[in-house]
Amino acid sequence: MQVSEQDAQDALAAGNLALTVLSPLMVGADAPPVEAAAQHVLRSAPPPQQADLLVILGVFAARPVEPEQFLRIVRKEQLMSADLIDYRLGA
Repeated sequence: MQVSEQDAQDALAAGNLALTVLSPLMVGADAPPVEAAAQHVLRSAPPPQQADLLVILGVFAARPVEPEQFLRIVRKEQLMSADLIDYRLGA
């Protein structure tokens, strides 16, 4: 089964961090599951990996959730320490 055919709520319920980060690509992904996914990352991921996983989650969440809405869910400060992206605020 492909990721896009899986249910976002089922992925979140499984508690698997990898599925959690992929959940915005799944059926039924909208703001509440994305918020639940962000909270799961913050609870479960090791601190050095949290920012990177939140950035990945944010990229995947761009389709079901507007970027401004994602930034209300996850504070910019939580993303700033990510090694994946060189942030240019205001660009």
